Amino acid sequence: MMRDILLVCCFVAGLNATSKGSTIIEPSSVNTVADAEKLRDAMSGWGTTEAAIIDILTHRTYLTRLEIVRQYKNKYNKDLWEEIKSETSGDFRTALKALVLPEARFLAEEMRNAMSGSGTNERTLILVMMLTINDYNLVQDIIREYDEIYDWDLAAAFKDETSSPFEDFLVKVVSRPRFNETAEVNDATIKGDIDDLVEHIVNKRLVNIVTLLGSRSLSFLSKLQEMFYQSENKELYQALEDISDHHIKDSLVSLMSVASDYHRYCAYELHNALDGLGGGKDEGVVTRIIATRADKDLAFIKEAYLDMFGVELSETVKAMNPALSYQMCSHVTVDHRSNWKCSDSDQQSLKQRIIDDEISVSIEGEEMWCQLRNETHEMIIGHGSQGRRMFPNCNLRITNLRTSAYYSCGLEVRAVDGFKYAFDNASKGFVKCGIAESDSSKRMYRHTDSLILGQGLMRGPVSFKTLKFTTARDTDGTVLELKLGQRYMLVLHLIEHSDDMEQPNKCLEIPLPVTEFITVTAINNMAVESIKNINRNNGS
Repeated sequence: MMRDILLVCCFVAGLNATSKGSTIIEPSSVNTVADAEKLRDAMSGWGTTEAAIIDILTHRTYLTRLEIVRQYKNKYNKDLWEEIKSETSGDFRTALKALVLPEARFLAEEMRNAMSGSGTNERTLILVMMLTINDYNLVQDIIREYDEIYDWDLAAAFKDETSSPFEDFLVKVVSRPRFNETAEVNDATIKGDIDDLVEHIVNKRLVNIVTLLGSRSLSFLSKLQEMFYQSENKELYQALEDISDHHIKDSLVSLMSVASDYHRYCAYELHNALDGLGGGKDEGVVTRIIATRADKDLAFIKEAYLDMFGVELSETVKAMNPALSYQMCSHVTVDHRSNWKCSDSDQQSLKQRIIDDEISVSIEGEEMWCQLRNETHEMIIGHGSQGRRMFPNCNLRITNLRTSAYYSCGLEVRAVDGFKYAFDNASKGFVKCGIAESDSSKRMYRHTDSLILGQGLMRGPVSFKTLKFTTARDTDGTVLELKLGQRYMLVLHLIEHSDDMEQPNKCLEIPLPVTEFITVTAINNMAVESIKNINRNNGS
């Protein structure tokens, strides 16, 4: 049934529909009673009209799908999932199950299935734990669902079905408290943890390592990995790989990956499942990630996939099954790699049209950006391939676009001048200290929503929160290389495509001077630190 699950995944992994990372394109007007009736008709008589089921369920948000299930029960006194289960089979059935059950129940049943039978599917257990690790409420719901369905405590099930230290890892993760991921991380505490980790690694004390790492927040673990590399000149995940094997190694490395970048972890797992790495192609992994993240942040996972592997996620899915109809997927899987950059000749020929354009761009939190610029904004950048997220996030509002035209957008990080700067303790400010390092590269980050209709782009804000900076070379599209001690600002690039997609109608470059900053490894001006902390605590 490979065709069926890939068809579902193609629909769900479609064009980004909201600014929050969802990939579900729901019609502006939805009648859940009518949807329930259509689903009933699709499963009545001889055979099942699979296309009708797919068309409805993959174009409805999570909450809408739950309402359809409720309406189906009210109208026909039957459980929609039980009806679907009796009419479908294999991976197609599993994919539809993920779309009609509450997420907590679906994942609880997935874990039970992973621990049933002659052996345990440790890969599934690790994946579900990592997919839900940043959602405390969902984990609690899964625990309740597992107990209600199977009359068994989930942690007790882990202990019964697995062995230490993998058992310790699962129990520790499922029992994690609610962490404040925005809380300030104490460097002294991290240094103490690094000392303990080094000792545990030397002595191969895996249980102690699991206890330590499993009891820390993701933001703490992210900083821990940075400082471990600085201290030991080795990535923490590599040190863990050296002393562990099999499932505990996969568990610890997965935890480190999630702490570093959740979306890249998901993209990596999808790639392994689709490419057959680590034990063959796994449709279950594809279903669990796509179905559970489609309403949340699948658009960001898709972008990470493209940046990491140079191909669209939807194209990889379709390539696994060439018989899959292109027409069935094309309206929700748009390849935004083509027509991305405008040539110099394009820019010149469109110059007059750009001048006359009425498109308006504003940045959210402009007052904060102004405060930072007045204090000489310092932007901390990372040193490794993982990079460090830009903060504050750049969220833009764009208006006066053509609602029916397709657009691509990206953010360029442009050098402001040709000088290098250093912080002067005497004057408590930055002074020129030489000529900037020669660098002719164009630092461009392509936004998740390319290509997208103007009406979708204006729904906004257009967020670039996944953008990271680093000093490392040969970075990918989400981690841009910047030079330390140099002055930069952000420039929005906006391309309006022609109806035939052959050439751009307009190529706009919109500088954002308020975003100007100097790159540093640590903030020198405490006023800048204070402004950032206030806005970080406020969720900006």
